[in-house]
Amino acid sequence: TKLDMSYTIFEKYIETGAVTALTYEERILQKARLSFGTDISYLKEIRGKNVIPFVKIEYSYDYSNNPLADLYYTSEGTADTYHLRLEGVEKEQRWKLGFGTEIFNTNSEIGKDATMVLGYRREGGFGSNFVSSESIYFDFDWDF
Repeated sequence: TKLDMSYTIFEKYIETGAVTALTYEERILQKARLSFGTDISYLKEIRGKNVIPFVKIEYSYDYSNNPLADLYYTSEGTADTYHLRLEGVEKEQRWKLGFGTEIFNTNSEIGKDATMVLGYRREGGFGSNFVSSESIYFDFDWDF
């Protein structure tokens, strides 16, 4: 289980220059995300190499409460204040799935340690602004 929280204060900001310069009022951004998941793996020796197949699963929910950003044209004053809803700050649910294999050899003749990881990762979610992603990755570490 993991809890990510943040509290950020954006101070009032005034653009300068043209008549289209904007003034942004102070804004407080509060983020809270609760995640839970599991990692499953086991060690197996195959032909003198240590092999660790793994699976990772995670689900998270965003509990954030983010008000709209208030702004107005600097030249017009606060009479016509606009309320801007920023994309990507709405509540969302996410899930992650990953699996792969780690292979390592601690008694390598060419070096002390060599590790290789081949894996697959997929992330998805629910919400109008969420984009799913997939990746295959390869990592090789060799300490000599």
